[in-house]
Amino acid sequence: MTDIHGFIDKQAVRDKAHYLRHLYVEDMNTYLLNFENRATSHNVNVFWATDEIQLSKTILDALPSKKYNKVCADLPEIPKEVKNASQVTLVTLDNIVHHYDEADTLLVEADFAVAENGSVVLVNKPSNKVFNSFRNFIFIVPIDQLVVRQEDLSVFIDLKYDSHPSDVKIVQYPFKKVEKDPMPSSNSVGYYTEEVHVHVILYENSVTDFMVDPFLRKSLYCIKCGKCTEVCPVSQLNNGLSPIDIVKNNCLDSYNRTQSIFKSTTLCGYCQNVCPVNIPLTDMLIYEMQLVNENKDASNNKLLHDIFLKRSKMNKYNSPFFRFFLMRFLYGKNKMLYNYFSNIKNTFFNISQSSSENSDEQY
Repeated sequence: MTDIHGFIDKQAVRDKAHYLRHLYVEDMNTYLLNFENRATSHNVNVFWATDEIQLSKTILDALPSKKYNKVCADLPEIPKEVKNASQVTLVTLDNIVHHYDEADTLLVEADFAVAENGSVVLVNKPSNKVFNSFRNFIFIVPIDQLVVRQEDLSVFIDLKYDSHPSDVKIVQYPFKKVEKDPMPSSNSVGYYTEEVHVHVILYENSVTDFMVDPFLRKSLYCIKCGKCTEVCPVSQLNNGLSPIDIVKNNCLDSYNRTQSIFKSTTLCGYCQNVCPVNIPLTDMLIYEMQLVNENKDASNNKLLHDIFLKRSKMNKYNSPFFRFFLMRFLYGKNKMLYNYFSNIKNTFFNISQSSSENSDEQY
């Protein structure tokens, strides 16, 4: 995927990543079973968890002791039930690194996992530096973050981190803990190895809710790079919700596809433009708005049209004088968006053209 001058064709890489994610998501059940079979063939304990309550119970059941466990957690957020469990004493990574303390178990969320061999992949994890300190490993693997083949890993890692990171650990089995020999002799090699216990939890976390609609299923192509959040004009004003969060939230019954989606986006299209796996985020937001309107009375059916009309006017009258009065007129009652647009000095964003009807036709 390089041109005649040796430069990487970034769009071709994004197209390939989109295609690979499409292949996995459309046949997810098969690949998950492949992963489980490969892992269990190497004496790895594989469990399934549907929600956070079940995830916490599975973690606690996988601990080596029923009464007292020193656990080091390398997670974005530790489940509340684990944090408050009487049999768990949490040890910080910093204490492990500086040898102030030790722990029996490492609890870590994998960035990716590989279906063809059952391995898990940890990228830029702080715990990678102290991996040899533990005898018990619990890997949480979100089921939407598997890749089919190990050779495809580099595509997703490069897209997620912009360049290939130096700290990539591919955990293949069996692996052992290496200890320095306390009594070296002329016949010894200076070290010995110990078996480690490995547990993998395949975490569903509402993924099946996103599988129902063939179009919204593409939200599962996400590789959690955060690029859509970085460019989103509203995420910092919207309780930190990213565009992909907004799309996924409106797939859930608990959100019931409410009118709140209209207040959560300006349909600027930036998220769709930067997505490294070509998720049609803007098209999905528009699609979900249409679903909302189909379930509401006729008095609300003009909301979607109004969103587009506001974008058009704000680009047409792009001068400080007109902007001031237009802002008051269009967003005077919405303080969040009013404050955001008041601070914008450059030209307003344009709406991406909808292409949902053409997406994936080649697949």
